[in-house]
Amino acid sequence: MLRELRIQALSDAPAAFGSTLERELARSPADWTRWLSTGATFLLEEGPVSKGLAAGVPDSTDGEVVHLMAMWLHPELRGSGAADLLVNAVLAWAAARGADRIRLDVVRGNQAATRLYERHGFQATGNTAVRARDGAVEIQMERVVGASRFSSSGPGSIGATGSAPISSSGRPMQIVATGNEPLPLGAWAAVRLGLWFVGSQFLAAIVLAGVLFALHPLAIRHGPSLTADQLLGIVCIAIPLSGLVVLYRLRKNLRGGAWPAVLAALGWRPVPRSTLLLGASLGAVLAGFYTVVLVPRLVPFFPREATDLSRALEQASPLGHLIFNASAILIAPPVEEFVFRGILLAGFGTAWGVWPGVAATTGLFALLHLSQIGGFWPAFLAVIVMALVAAGLRLRSRSLAPGIAMHMAYNAVIVGASILGGT
Repeated sequence: MLRELRIQALSDAPAAFGSTLERELARSPADWTRWLSTGATFLLEEGPVSKGLAAGVPDSTDGEVVHLMAMWLHPELRGSGAADLLVNAVLAWAAARGADRIRLDVVRGNQAATRLYERHGFQATGNTAVRARDGAVEIQMERVVGASRFSSSGPGSIGATGSAPISSSGRPMQIVATGNEPLPLGAWAAVRLGLWFVGSQFLAAIVLAGVLFALHPLAIRHGPSLTADQLLGIVCIAIPLSGLVVLYRLRKNLRGGAWPAVLAALGWRPVPRSTLLLGASLGAVLAGFYTVVLVPRLVPFFPREATDLSRALEQASPLGHLIFNASAILIAPPVEEFVFRGILLAGFGTAWGVWPGVAATTGLFALLHLSQIGGFWPAFLAVIVMALVAAGLRLRSRSLAPGIAMHMAYNAVIVGASILGGT
């Protein structure tokens, strides 16, 4: 399909492209495979037929820059808004992968294309190039992707809801990602993955409890109930299992996406050690302020209610405490950061914009921890602040790593204060 679209494009508007029809016809299957192996390629479909194409390619020397290339739309769809779908798809992809700027080249005199790009915020940089084969002047245009790292206008997100744009022939139009890099998540796809995360935890807990009852009935105290150690063990196992379920569902959702591209787009990328240290320091300071300053002053006025988890911790053996604390520090932070500041924030940020996405993600994160708080509202406030700081680190660094470091340090200080009797 890619080959057919490129041949149509070069046949329709040969002067608009740097390549030639002869060159495209001479490409081998291996050449087309290499095309798809770098960056992202987006097809516009009108019903079952592909009638448009755009590609996003990372700059070979500057990791902050990507290029919009190979833009073409079938003449029947020009003026229908279909070109905007293609441009927005590349913009959303560029934002999701963490690019700062996106560039393109347009032939001088191509007013329709120039107006399209200007409508999307592109401006001429002043750089031009003369094409050797025909002397045409190519004007470089550029725009900032946006500090939010997410595009609020990118349609065609996989899993997004809402009615698809309709062409003049009455057929729905949609963007389909092909190659190694997928379209960004939409809000509904992110919500579905979040539901898989929560639901798989409950399902895993039920299955594990059933296995314990079936295999070790004599080890169950007080009739049909679990011991504290068994309850804590189920919690520790269910969290990483739910993370694996989300990874599996994510891979199925993002068709056409290779794992490195998917994970990088969601923030799974390295950062300098100084950034990790900053995250860990912020987590330790937040947890220290909560345990040393807030809790001693507020507990007399806002007594905490016992929860199932707090009761289990009171009754657990030293080994149960050790396993639970290790899970809280080492396992829960990367899993929760990947789900909340990775998947959910990317999906909500793409669909609604960065600040609504941060607000929604923070609210859901706080709600998930309500069962652990026991009605103690200062703890609820502390969770919200921690979630906001984690989101800020994610947006500033474009990586989940500093947020994970912050979350680990925060939980480590809380665990240490609990062991010392501080909370």
